Amino acid sequence: MRDTSCQHTDRAPASYRQQAYNIAKKSYHSVRHLIIEFWRFSNYYAEYKARMRGQ
Repeated sequence: MRDTSCQHTDRAPASYRQQAYNIAKKSYHSVRHLIIEFWRFSNYYAEYKARMRGQ
């Protein structure tokens, strides 16, 4: 935290907010991707179990 003297205006909180927003967006997308993958796998597994029970 030594380069704060050159950027002592109110742009630092804005950039920090943008960085936090980007991190939150990335984590949201990765979590949503995981949820979608898990949902697909559970659907496939339920269909597979139903098929095995049917035979």
